[in-house]
Amino acid sequence: MPKKIKKNIEKEEKTIAPAPIEEPELELDLADLESNEEPIESLEKTIDEIPTKIQVDKKIEEVEAAKIKTTEATEKKVGKPGLLAIIDNFLGKFGKIPVNEKIFFAENLRVMVKSGLSMSEALDTISLQTRSKKFKTILLAIKKGVLEGNTLSDMLTKYPKVFPEFFINMIRVGEVSGNLEKNLEELSNQMKKDHDLVSKVRGAMIYPIVIVIATIGIGIVMFIYVIPNVLSIFEEIDVELPLATRLLIAFSNVITEHGIVVLIVSISVIIGIVLGLRTKKGKKMAHFLILNAWILGPIAKKINLARFSRTLSSLLKTDIRVIDSFKITSSVLNNVYYKEACLRVSRELAKGITINSILKDFPKLFPPLVTQMISVGEKSGTLDELLGEVAVFYEREVEDITKNLSSIIEPILIVFLGAVVGFIAFAVISPIYTLSENL
Repeated sequence: MPKKIKKNIEKEEKTIAPAPIEEPELELDLADLESNEEPIESLEKTIDEIPTKIQVDKKIEEVEAAKIKTTEATEKKVGKPGLLAIIDNFLGKFGKIPVNEKIFFAENLRVMVKSGLSMSEALDTISLQTRSKKFKTILLAIKKGVLEGNTLSDMLTKYPKVFPEFFINMIRVGEVSGNLEKNLEELSNQMKKDHDLVSKVRGAMIYPIVIVIATIGIGIVMFIYVIPNVLSIFEEIDVELPLATRLLIAFSNVITEHGIVVLIVSISVIIGIVLGLRTKKGKKMAHFLILNAWILGPIAKKINLARFSRTLSSLLKTDIRVIDSFKITSSVLNNVYYKEACLRVSRELAKGITINSILKDFPKLFPPLVTQMISVGEKSGTLDELLGEVAVFYEREVEDITKNLSSIIEPILIVFLGAVVGFIAFAVISPIYTLSENL
């Protein structure tokens, strides 16, 4: 190969060959690295200061507790000035929680659980909307317990006077089964029906109660101020007065001369009756008289049957056992005899006896309609649905009675008032006829 061609090939190879990459030289000075330990120590310190999950959760709980304390302190500071604030705080602290507040709680809690809010957030929101200061304090305390890891039903058990056994068990079963939203809906419906039932009866009784109280008040005023002036004329005349007039004078003298004694005796009698009704024997006697009374008896039976059917139907729709359902139902009913019947059913069911056969032993409390419907429900497995139908039937019966109650009681009140006015008129007028005959 000629030298000229060889030189050209070598020149082209040098042109095509890539240039070598120069690697930077790393010079490590061990003395400088050992002397500069502050960045490493600083990094280790930073890692140690990073909080763990437990510490974060604890901090969140402390913040939430501080919020509760701040809210309570704000509620104490804000209020009506002067005497109104004292009265309002007193009534809020010792007053009874209205049923409307409990219904509001159940309904709103259901909506918030459905929307995905946490239990603590839901309780906090409801506490801001409630009007009862006592209920607000209770809800904040329940929220604090929930943040500490307790369940809602466990916290509700700490307030048995506010949340009845039926309320707590419905929520507990909902928490365990995962159907809290459904149970809250059933609970609010049950409380609404029960509240409407009681409200209708109370509304129907307002008219006769007002008439009776007004009659007693007018009678007391007449015996103190009017009748003594009229009858004093007859006392000065030496004539034998009729028996009615003498009784009227004697009654008037007792009220005017010994009014304080009469007042003390009346208050003592009322307190004695109230205390007696709180005893077991007193309750049995009073409830027996109510069940067998002429007008009140049928109303009391239908109210208890409606409550019995509605409550038991709601409980059977959940995962609560039938035995426990009757125990809880007994706590909802007011009448002692219906309570005892439900407790007996709960005991006998454990022995394998059917509900229908047990209730037949109480024919005065449970009519054939109830026992037959329960029998059909036990056989078909639709006991909860049939009890709901029975509840609707008796709720309508109570509604019809309460609508006509005023028209039923009105004639009785008219007769009573007529008898009182007639007696007073006869006692005043009869001596006048006696005097005219002697003249």
